Amino acid sequence: MTVRPLRDISGGSRFCEVFLDDVRVPVANRVGPENGGWQLARSTLGFERAARSLSHAGSYRRRMDHLIALLRARGVLGDVVARDRLARCESAVRILAFNAARTALAFEMAIETTGSPGPSASVARLFQSQLEQTFYETAVDLRSLGRCRAARCR
Repeated sequence: MTVRPLRDISGGSRFCEVFLDDVRVPVANRVGPENGGWQLARSTLGFERAARSLSHAGSYRRRMDHLIALLRARGVLGDVVARDRLARCESAVRILAFNAARTALAFEMAIETTGSPGPSASVARLFQSQLEQTFYETAVDLRSLGRCRAARCR
């Protein structure tokens, strides 16, 4: 077995690549065709991503509603730059919901035709990851703006 750490931007390594060298698996114990592991892993991830896309969309809708209420209470929404950043997040949250619905439909159709969830599940996961980063950066920045205004530091 060969284990190679995957370093992240901080230099840390919480994940590794694991290679099983010279492994023999009896045909009766093999899952899928020989050398078909990547296709199996990709399909498994696709099923997971497709199934979770709707729950992620609902979760971000609740987070967005909470953020809007918080910023409204802090008086931040009067700032045009803050409203613009919040509107961009709102747009992304709505796109996430539409994409989740599209992914669910594509998932259903792909299962019937190919037995695989298809690429839309991967696209949904990528978009959700990008939204997550943008959403939290915006939330932190705008919450700080509200505190700054309350302390009259602008």
